[in-house]
Amino acid sequence: MDLVQHRQILSEELSYIINDYDQFKQRINERKEDPQKHSLIKQINLWEIKSIEIIQQKAQEYREILMKSSQTCINQIEMKLNNLNEQIKQFQKEKEFNEINLNH
Repeated sequence: MDLVQHRQILSEELSYIINDYDQFKQRINERKEDPQKHSLIKQINLWEIKSIEIIQQKAQEYREILMKSSQTCINQIEMKLNNLNEQIKQFQKEKEFNEINLNH
């Protein structure tokens, strides 16, 4: 291999290195200009969105559970109050009946 050919090969290799450097430098500058494009930022943004969705779903599930439980509790209290009311009415009737019998 002669000297001219060797220099040409070295020049081509240097040209590739310079080209790679320029591309790398361009990527760095792009990241400086818009850090939101960074893949880790995108992953964090996606994680944030998914986490919020999961929290919203769980909150809705527990709202529904609470509403059902509250309604069940209210229904039970209402039934007990109705039962107590019937017992009071029955007690009043028995009391009135006993008073009538005592008066006769």
